[in-house]
Amino acid sequence: MIAKIAAAAAAFGLVALTALPTGAFAQDQAAPSDEDMADAMSFAVNTSVMILYHEIGHLFVGELGLPVLGKNEDAADSLSAVFLLEQADEWSDEVLRDAAEGWALSPYNGKSELGDWAFMGQHSLDAQRAFFLVCMMVGNNPEYYGELATEWGLDAARQESCGYQYRQAAQSWAQLLEPFEQDEDSPAVGQITVQYDDPGELAAIAEQLQADRFLEEAAEMINEGYVIPRDMTFRATQCGESNAYYVPGDSEVKFCYEFAKHLSNLYLEDLVNPDEGDKADNDDAQ
Repeated sequence: MIAKIAAAAAAFGLVALTALPTGAFAQDQAAPSDEDMADAMSFAVNTSVMILYHEIGHLFVGELGLPVLGKNEDAADSLSAVFLLEQADEWSDEVLRDAAEGWALSPYNGKSELGDWAFMGQHSLDAQRAFFLVCMMVGNNPEYYGELATEWGLDAARQESCGYQYRQAAQSWAQLLEPFEQDEDSPAVGQITVQYDDPGELAAIAEQLQADRFLEEAAEMINEGYVIPRDMTFRATQCGESNAYYVPGDSEVKFCYEFAKHLSNLYLEDLVNPDEGDKADNDDAQ
């Protein structure tokens, strides 16, 4: 579904480069190559998939009345990881790796220092979310992801404990969602439709999301697999911030085009200043 498509890289590059912080590229630094731009595109869309699946976690909790013990945001993170790991294919592997890297590139939600604000929020710190995702990956498949986990600094004992952590999350979600799985006795009720709103200057991003069937694939996963109580919309739109939302009052999950732009900036900023990450254009994203 998500592929590294270079055809739109040049157009996308105009969006991403103009959005980078002023002075990001010194005079003696070369601008990103077409390959870098294509990789930034892929990274942005892949990581956006994890964000969308996270919002589907909120949708399931809200629409199906599922119980959550602990942070809602952590529960949504665990569902997105479980869903992707269960697919066990090349696409989901790329999404998971890019998503972990994305959280690692923005550990302080755009602020230069870690303060009380970070501990008051609903979300775990971005760095924690990165390590959690890697832990879920190695917990699901220690043979395949063991080397990656070691590169991230997870020692053998921690990797072993990740197996329990993954199994607990997978079994819990399976038990909660089983009553809502479609079968002959419980056909579909509500349906998910998709809508791509006018992207304005972010047209290249919107075109790539549509080319990769970003919203469509997620909608089909729910429409074909689960019973939801009402019709809903998955919407990509301009929000004025880099974020994504489950909006029960509007019966929709909203993904902001600005989020994909932000993610591409993270990738490109890391090329220029690999030790600093992105300290601009990062809101308190979902």
